[in-house]
Amino acid sequence: RELLEAARPEFRPLKAQRKAAQIAVADAIELTPFDRSAVLEAFGRLRVKDELTKASAHGVMADILAVLSPEERAEVAASLRKRANRKR
Repeated sequence: RELLEAARPEFRPLKAQRKAAQIAVADAIELTPFDRSAVLEAFGRLRVKDELTKASAHGVMADILAVLSPEERAEVAASLRKRANRKR
């Protein structure tokens, strides 16, 4: 919990940038006449923000996993496997 709280300031700007990229996608979708290239470019910028956000989250998660016991890490791993095996 402490490590998650400590990482919050790192996530705030990433979340703001991702939100701005989402709005840019919506703006591109509304362009008249429709501009497919503008939409694809906006989606590309959103993907970059998504990847930066995920990379940051993965780094925090690795820090957290480093301080967990083997049993706690096994619980996390089981949870991930359960999520991966869910049928949608």
